[in-house]
Amino acid sequence: MAYGMFKKHDRDASNDIDVQELRAALQELGLNAPTEQQTAAILRKYDANGNGRIDIQEFLNLVSELIEFKKAAARDPVDGMFARFDINRNGSIDVAELRSALPVLGLAADTQQAKAVLDKYANGTGLLELDGFRTLVYDLRRFHQAKAGR
Repeated sequence: MAYGMFKKHDRDASNDIDVQELRAALQELGLNAPTEQQTAAILRKYDANGNGRIDIQEFLNLVSELIEFKKAAARDPVDGMFARFDINRNGSIDVAELRSALPVLGLAADTQQAKAVLDKYANGTGLLELDGFRTLVYDLRRFHQAKAGR
């Protein structure tokens, strides 16, 4: 599967994948339309030889980790949501990723509002870890339940 996907997305037959080719592959792997910046961050993470492109072995490592990540995320729905919004797969959610997540969680927010939410739940790190995200999700669920119960 992964080898065939690599060949499919290596559109220029260079035996490696650039950021644009990787973005299409990530979408096929189930990531929600990662931005070019997020895709570049993923590329940097898996580009073991530092040439700015992903070769087949690096791609296989990426796919393997993504599969394991999805399996772990499937065990807990909040973990799954976290995995969905941690686009660059660095184990935390930044303000741009949070801004994408908030409407899905029932809270429309602009960047400034997303930063305020991040500041509240990120414990001063500027990045939302899984525990902080879990607290945010539970708080929003309670808020929506209370609002519906009025």
